[in-house]
Amino acid sequence: SEEPTSEEPTSEEPTSEEPSSEEPTSEETLEELKATAKAALDNIVKDIANADAKASIKNEAILAIDAATDADGVTAAVNAAQTAANNQLAAEAGSTVLKNAQDEAKEALAAFVNGLELTPEEKEELIAQGNALITAAADETAIASALEAAKNTAMESVIPAAKIGTTEYKTLAEAVAAAANGDVIGLQRNCAAENIVIVGKEITLDLAGFTAKGPSGDGTTFALAGNAKLTVIDRSEAKTGGITGPSCVFIENDNNVLVLKGGTLQDTSYRGVIQMVYANNTAILIDGATLKGIKDPDVLGPNTDGVIIQEWSNSQTTEITVLSGTFDACGTDPFVISDPESTAVIKGGTFDTPKADIYLDPNGDLIE
Repeated sequence: SEEPTSEEPTSEEPTSEEPSSEEPTSEETLEELKATAKAALDNIVKDIANADAKASIKNEAILAIDAATDADGVTAAVNAAQTAANNQLAAEAGSTVLKNAQDEAKEALAAFVNGLELTPEEKEELIAQGNALITAAADETAIASALEAAKNTAMESVIPAAKIGTTEYKTLAEAVAAAANGDVIGLQRNCAAENIVIVGKEITLDLAGFTAKGPSGDGTTFALAGNAKLTVIDRSEAKTGGITGPSCVFIENDNNVLVLKGGTLQDTSYRGVIQMVYANNTAILIDGATLKGIKDPDVLGPNTDGVIIQEWSNSQTTEITVLSGTFDACGTDPFVISDPESTAVIKGGTFDTPKADIYLDPNGDLIE
């Protein structure tokens, strides 16, 4: 009577129909998993600097965890939060790098401007203008360009653009206007050179490693307007001087001479590095300079280069002599000559096309 039968369970052994209070249900296990996942969110977002982004990632993860119906859903919500946090951290790291680069550029600009002989008010204005350019820069390359532009602007405030002998001129146009017959004008910095007209005198321009920048739109850099001679040289050791513009040299009227012995002339239009309009008895000598056309598929069509020298049909008797030099982006017709009395004598030079033909006109006889 002391031993119970197998059909009569003792009070110490629960029946199979009565769950033990020590074994949690599947629902209780899921809730515990969700609680653990939510607790882990603080660690996932702890390094995010942006408070709004941190809160947003955490709140979205909590909503996703609450909506999960199984362990896989909880895990997916946590993984999504981790991915979002990683992306935010990467973005903040990139932003930090950009800001550091901008700060360094601003410090460099301030040091540069403060070293110039300017009033405090002028320095403050130049630094503010430069800082605005640097702040707007979206990457390190743009930051470097903005810093260079700001420095050039500051230099223009204190360094004259050009000089003749010991006399300095704020702008290149002023130097050209003041030049006497036979004078040599030397550049002292990169400078603007927009529609500078030379007439009735001979001058030499020494680029000295700097660039005379023509207008960005219509116009020309230099214009020889009659009985004028312009000789371009570059006495700098690095030979980095240049002229840019929509036609670096525009020639009109009678008896002009252009001698190019140095520098790089870069056309920024499709009309040619040099063009002649209503020009008669023009002489052009190229001996050592580099002349670059421009690729303009919108105007000229795909895979078509511009021209180097363009003699329009209203011009006559042009004499072109090439002793040496480099000709880039010049296509198969680098020199377009309209007048049958004009000549092109090519004794040297390097053209960037396998066959650079020189024509009297687009359909004329080959001079070669």
